[in-house]
Amino acid sequence: MAQLRASNESFNERVVSLRLALDFGAARGWTLTQKDFGLRTLAEGKMHGGGQRLSFLGRDKNPDVGRFFRQFDHSYFYRRKGKAAAIAPHLYALDQHEPECRELAQRFGLTFEVPDFPTWWDPGPAGTTLVVYIGPAGS
Repeated sequence: MAQLRASNESFNERVVSLRLALDFGAARGWTLTQKDFGLRTLAEGKMHGGGQRLSFLGRDKNPDVGRFFRQFDHSYFYRRKGKAAAIAPHLYALDQHEPECRELAQRFGLTFEVPDFPTWWDPGPAGTTLVVYIGPAGS
Protein backbone atom coordinates (compact mmCIF):
# COMPACT_ATOMS: atom_id res chain seq x y z
CA MET A 1 0.00 0.00 0.00
CA ALA A 2 2.83 2.41 0.84
CA GLN A 3 4.36 1.80 -2.60
CA LEU A 4 1.05 2.65 -4.28
CA ARG A 5 0.74 5.83 -2.21
CA ALA A 6 4.29 6.89 -3.20
CA SER A 7 3.50 6.15 -6.83
CA ASN A 8 0.34 8.28 -6.67
CA GLU A 9 2.23 11.15 -5.02
CA SER A 10 4.86 11.03 -7.76
CA PHE A 11 2.16 11.00 -10.44
CA ASN A 12 0.36 13.91 -8.78
CA GLU A 13 3.60 15.91 -8.63
CA ARG A 14 4.15 15.33 -12.36
CA VAL A 15 0.59 16.43 -13.14
CA VAL A 16 1.01 19.62 -11.10
CA SER A 17 4.38 20.31 -12.77
CA LEU A 18 2.89 19.88 -16.23
CA ARG A 19 -0.07 22.12 -15.36
CA LEU A 20 2.29 24.86 -14.16
CA ALA A 21 4.44 24.53 -17.30
CA LEU A 22 1.37 24.77 -19.53
CA ASP A 23 -0.07 27.72 -17.59
CA PHE A 24 3.23 29.59 -17.66
CA GLY A 25 3.39 29.37 -21.44
CA ALA A 26 -0.31 30.00 -22.03
CA ALA A 27 -0.16 33.26 -20.06
CA ARG A 28 2.41 34.48 -22.61
CA GLY A 29 0.78 33.00 -25.70
CA TRP A 30 3.30 30.15 -25.91
CA THR A 31 2.79 26.43 -26.45
CA LEU A 32 4.90 23.91 -24.54
CA THR A 33 6.78 21.57 -26.88
CA GLN A 34 8.80 18.42 -26.32
CA LYS A 35 11.18 19.26 -29.16
CA ASP A 36 14.24 21.14 -28.01
CA PHE A 37 16.02 23.81 -30.02
CA GLY A 38 19.23 25.74 -29.68
CA LEU A 39 20.01 29.37 -28.96
CA ARG A 40 20.56 30.29 -32.60
CA THR A 41 17.13 28.93 -33.54
CA LEU A 42 15.59 30.83 -30.61
CA ALA A 43 17.44 34.04 -31.49
CA GLU A 44 16.34 33.86 -35.12
CA GLY A 45 12.76 32.92 -34.24
CA LYS A 46 12.90 29.91 -36.54
CA MET A 47 10.99 26.65 -36.47
CA HIS A 48 14.15 24.55 -36.43
CA GLY A 49 17.90 24.85 -36.91
CA GLY A 50 17.97 23.86 -40.57
CA GLY A 51 19.24 20.37 -39.86
CA GLN A 52 21.81 21.49 -37.30
CA ARG A 53 21.26 19.50 -34.14
CA LEU A 54 23.69 21.47 -32.00
CA SER A 55 21.37 21.78 -29.05
CA PHE A 56 22.92 22.50 -25.67
CA LEU A 57 21.22 19.34 -24.43
CA GLY A 58 23.22 17.08 -26.76
CA ARG A 59 26.61 16.98 -25.07
CA ASP A 60 27.69 14.19 -27.42
CA LYS A 61 26.85 16.30 -30.49
CA ASN A 62 27.99 19.69 -29.21
CA PRO A 63 31.33 19.60 -27.35
CA ASP A 64 31.07 23.30 -26.36
CA VAL A 65 27.93 22.72 -24.35
CA GLY A 66 29.78 22.02 -21.11
CA ARG A 67 30.70 25.68 -20.81
CA PHE A 68 27.13 26.79 -20.19
CA PHE A 69 25.11 23.69 -19.42
CA ARG A 70 24.25 24.91 -15.90
CA GLN A 71 22.54 27.98 -17.37
CA PHE A 72 19.99 25.65 -19.04
CA ASP A 73 19.37 23.03 -16.37
CA HIS A 74 15.92 21.36 -16.48
CA SER A 75 14.77 23.32 -19.54
CA TYR A 76 11.29 23.53 -21.01
CA PHE A 77 10.78 24.75 -24.58
CA TYR A 78 8.01 26.96 -25.89
CA ARG A 79 6.82 27.92 -29.35
CA ARG A 80 4.49 30.54 -30.75
CA LYS A 81 2.90 29.77 -34.09
CA GLY A 82 5.39 26.94 -34.53
CA LYS A 83 8.45 29.14 -34.04
CA ALA A 84 10.94 28.91 -31.18
CA ALA A 85 9.71 31.45 -28.62
CA ALA A 86 11.40 30.73 -25.29
CA ILE A 87 13.49 28.39 -23.21
CA ALA A 88 12.55 28.15 -19.53
CA PRO A 89 15.25 26.48 -17.42
CA HIS A 90 15.04 25.82 -13.69
CA LEU A 91 18.37 26.68 -12.13
CA TYR A 92 19.97 25.73 -8.85
CA ALA A 93 22.03 28.51 -7.23
CA LEU A 94 20.74 31.25 -9.51
CA ASP A 95 22.95 33.82 -7.79
CA GLN A 96 26.01 31.91 -9.04
CA HIS A 97 24.77 31.56 -12.62
CA GLU A 98 22.75 34.71 -13.31
CA PRO A 99 25.66 36.82 -14.64
CA GLU A 100 26.51 34.11 -17.20
CA CYS A 101 22.82 33.75 -18.08
CA ARG A 102 22.55 37.45 -18.81
CA GLU A 103 25.78 37.39 -20.81
CA LEU A 104 24.50 34.51 -22.97
CA ALA A 105 21.19 36.25 -23.53
CA GLN A 106 22.96 39.42 -24.60
CA ARG A 107 25.33 37.51 -26.90
CA PHE A 108 22.37 35.98 -28.75
CA GLY A 109 20.11 39.04 -28.62
CA LEU A 110 17.63 37.38 -26.27
CA THR A 111 15.68 38.75 -23.34
CA PHE A 112 16.51 37.15 -19.99
CA GLU A 113 13.96 37.23 -17.17
CA VAL A 114 13.46 35.81 -13.71
CA PRO A 115 9.66 35.72 -13.79
CA ASP A 116 7.39 36.03 -10.78
CA PHE A 117 6.08 32.50 -11.29
CA PRO A 118 6.64 29.39 -9.19
CA THR A 119 9.23 26.87 -10.26
CA TRP A 120 7.83 23.47 -11.09
CA TRP A 121 11.14 21.62 -10.96
CA ASP A 122 12.28 20.84 -7.42
CA PRO A 123 10.43 23.63 -5.59
CA GLY A 124 11.42 24.43 -2.04
CA PRO A 125 13.95 26.45 -0.09
CA ALA A 126 17.01 24.72 -1.62
CA GLY A 127 15.31 24.04 -4.95
CA THR A 128 15.41 25.71 -8.32
CA THR A 129 14.47 29.12 -9.67
CA LEU A 130 12.57 29.51 -12.92
CA VAL A 131 14.28 31.72 -15.50
CA VAL A 132 13.42 32.34 -19.13
CA TYR A 133 15.30 33.22 -22.30
CA ILE A 134 12.93 34.86 -24.80
CA GLY A 135 13.51 35.20 -28.51
CA PRO A 136 11.77 37.53 -30.99
CA ALA A 137 8.95 35.03 -31.64
CA GLY A 138 8.18 35.03 -27.91
CA SER A 139 7.98 38.78 -27.45
